[in-house]
Amino acid sequence: MDNPKYDRIREYLNGKRDPKTDEEIREWLCREPLHDEAEQALRDFWKQLPEESDLPQSRAAFDDFCRNIGSFGEPRRPWAIRWGRRVRNIAAMLLIPAAALCVLLLQRPAASNVEWCEFAVAQGHTDSLTLPDNSRVWLNAGSHLIYPRSFDGRIRKVFLSGEAYFDVAKDAGHPFIIKAGDVQVRVLGTQFNVTSYENMESVSVCLVEGSVSMDIDGDGLKRNILLIPGDVVRYDKISGAVEQRRSPVEAYLSWRNGGFYFNNQPLNEIAAQFERVFNVKIFIADPQAGETPYTLAFVNGESLDRMLEAIAGNDLRINREENMIVIRKK
Repeated sequence: MDNPKYDRIREYLNGKRDPKTDEEIREWLCREPLHDEAEQALRDFWKQLPEESDLPQSRAAFDDFCRNIGSFGEPRRPWAIRWGRRVRNIAAMLLIPAAALCVLLLQRPAASNVEWCEFAVAQGHTDSLTLPDNSRVWLNAGSHLIYPRSFDGRIRKVFLSGEAYFDVAKDAGHPFIIKAGDVQVRVLGTQFNVTSYENMESVSVCLVEGSVSMDIDGDGLKRNILLIPGDVVRYDKISGAVEQRRSPVEAYLSWRNGGFYFNNQPLNEIAAQFERVFNVKIFIADPQAGETPYTLAFVNGESLDRMLEAIAGNDLRINREENMIVIRKK
């Protein structure tokens, strides 16, 4: 049975271009959830790549793949890093992870030889790295940072999923840009914290030193916000609401020393953060309890059990059942 959408995607990946449909195909490839035809076309195309452990051959195969993807400008839809993670087989054989694929698909010029890298931090850990421009980045548990092997263009651009603290090397001629979903943070040289996990309903930026420009480009919402030290901006991805206020920056940096700070965050998000940091599974049996917001700070090295007890108070019951922590209403 003929499948025109599948056939057109395969033709596109193999280098056959049609300006009338190329943009639509690029949107198919980065849509969440991925269409069945797009997913099958990608899987079939990847089967053409040599499954070799030899890095140069794998690198060459991936470069061929990138060249086949082609050249285009900024799309109307924001790229979705979460789509890249749904494909695991390509990550096993390439130095550049599957999570970078949509970045390359939507951002990479055809003539560029940009070499993308990913720094991923597992659940239950934190880690740090130095970028090619000597900027320092500290990443919280379950975070991913995609960045080029070298900053060769007029901007220094990276992609974040998770939470990270940045100490950006000053370079007035080359602005530093962090893309985190619908939010883009632009700086010249400064220190700030960005929280943008995919399963959170909000994105937060906390400025420690210097100044940053925060651009929001969500569904039906476009805003530019300038921050000064001590400012915290929280963007609600669901409602589109934006809150800007003054706050002690130490609270937002407490995770670097094993602390936790939650500001009017639903229990679902708090539980997700505990899952990432402590590498546990937490199930909230009552949906209403999961939506209840809390403002809490734990900065004295409290254990997970102690923090859950404080959250539970007189309203919730905490039980450990097999390998899972279950939270229920009393």
